[in-house]
Amino acid sequence: MACGLEFTGGALVCPRDGTELTPAGQDPLVGTILADRYEILSVIGRGGMGVVYKAMHQLMEKVVAIKMMHAHLVSDQLALKRFQQEAKAASCLNHPHLIGVHDFGVTPAGQPYLVMDFLEGKSLTEIIDTDGTLAVKRALRIFAQACDGLAHAHNKGVIHRDLKPGNILLVDTEDKSDFVKIVDFGIAKLLPHSGKESQALTQLGETFGSPPYMSPEQCMGLALDPRSDIYSLGCVMYEALTGQPPLLGSTMLETMNKHVSEMPRSFSEVCSDLYIPERLEKIVFKTLDKNPELRPQSMLVLKDALETVGRDLESGTASLLATGRRPAAQTVRLVSSGADSRQPARIPALIAIGLGMILIILAFLAGRGTLHLLLASHPQTAAGVAGGTGGSAAAEKLWQRYDQSADTALREGELEKAHRSCEQALKSAQQFRPDDPRLAHTLNILANVYRAQGNYGQAEPLFRQALQIRAAALGADDPDVAASEDSLGRLYQAEGRYRQAEPLFKQALATKEKSLGPDSPDLVGSLKSLALLYQQEGRYVEAEAIYERILRILEKALGPQNPELASTLKVCAELLRKSDRESEANRLEARLKTLNGDQAAQEK
Repeated sequence: MACGLEFTGGALVCPRDGTELTPAGQDPLVGTILADRYEILSVIGRGGMGVVYKAMHQLMEKVVAIKMMHAHLVSDQLALKRFQQEAKAASCLNHPHLIGVHDFGVTPAGQPYLVMDFLEGKSLTEIIDTDGTLAVKRALRIFAQACDGLAHAHNKGVIHRDLKPGNILLVDTEDKSDFVKIVDFGIAKLLPHSGKESQALTQLGETFGSPPYMSPEQCMGLALDPRSDIYSLGCVMYEALTGQPPLLGSTMLETMNKHVSEMPRSFSEVCSDLYIPERLEKIVFKTLDKNPELRPQSMLVLKDALETVGRDLESGTASLLATGRRPAAQTVRLVSSGADSRQPARIPALIAIGLGMILIILAFLAGRGTLHLLLASHPQTAAGVAGGTGGSAAAEKLWQRYDQSADTALREGELEKAHRSCEQALKSAQQFRPDDPRLAHTLNILANVYRAQGNYGQAEPLFRQALQIRAAALGADDPDVAASEDSLGRLYQAEGRYRQAEPLFKQALATKEKSLGPDSPDLVGSLKSLALLYQQEGRYVEAEAIYERILRILEKALGPQNPELASTLKVCAELLRKSDRESEANRLEARLKTLNGDQAAQEK
């Protein structure tokens, strides 16, 4: 191992320098005791920098992993500095989604080593190799966790610089599967504001990384900030969803040039047999913008965007059949749940006569007046408002049956069924008056089906009409009017039309404040939508003020020690730090630490 090379075959000595070769699996350290407490059990793996061993802490009887630098690299000052940098970076970090480092030392032979968590799981590389792609809901859960861990690293002044599928490990805990652990901070960079000495690792060090996942600025050897990790995570997300890296050349240099000058192909070009939400594709491509200023500006902003897509999927207001594209073949792979994404599913085409029927009904209703939508959570609410609006009892019963079927199908992501049930409900409602809120409820479900399919152009006029009808029927100050304003605003937000979304969110907030009071917990949804919009636009001071208000409302409603405050505290602290208000951010983080400690104590 003097030259660091490994050979196959029957060679007994190194052909380069004559050193006696040690057979793989017979490492001389296996069976020895390191630092009087770590019993080396076996070799887990080898890399260019060193060897990773499985070991047992003899006093604690705890299994750990020990990463030890190759002996032949000890004299390499650059390699030694990188290893020391990993130790410094690890000493800053303490987060559930980052690998824990417990000890650092140097062997009598002068080899530095790190003692880390021993993790049993699979890397994303292994999962992609086995399954081809990740189911979308599974991917959203995984990458939200990764964002959480990386946000902590960035907050501590540490940039990973080598995010790739192989460095994202999924382990199963007692109560969770796919628990993310980000590993290998071997080429991490310490930012000047981290309070740690930042090492200048030469020009070669600045471009160190894995080319398929390197940001343009990293490929060019420029100064890096956390947005470089955001780009790299975008590359990982792209590959996990499509099965292919976003940009890959025939050589390392060609790959790096592509990251500097080319954009990846769209999802429809790469994986036309998969349905992936258009909103999710937009998020991924935003992370891959060549200009760091146009990417999500923090991991927490990216996490919030991913979780918004996930919440919509869970609530049925979006679906994984959300690109609005259909492949020529009718057999597609569904990736909307944790189920095997390789199983084909037959998606029936809409019956032409059924589609014609709904168009006729819509035209008929439009000719009699205006289309009315009611974005109510329950059909019974709409029916209660509609007392005495006409229609036979039989028609009303039939309408209610199909309307509820459509609502349930939409919530479960069964868009074709929801569409068909809407058709039947509309046919049953022909005797209703055109301003009947029951009819409006069905049309609202149809609008949400269009939105879930990514057909925003068809959804928008329906949401707009819902807002007009509700305002006319219920009065501008009714909370249901605010719900319609929020719905249309979120549609604009999903399309990146922030200037149109902002006044709707503000009006919805004002409406709710007037009818419910300034401290009502029902305001939180509108406040979060507005705060997220400010974050997306980089208006951090305004976003922080909104989150502070959310925090006050939740404290009053839930109590100051409620664990649901944790996520809001984290976002507030992140935004305060972006505004250079360090002392306030530290205050909130101290409170968050106390809150998390109290929660952990209660769980025990």
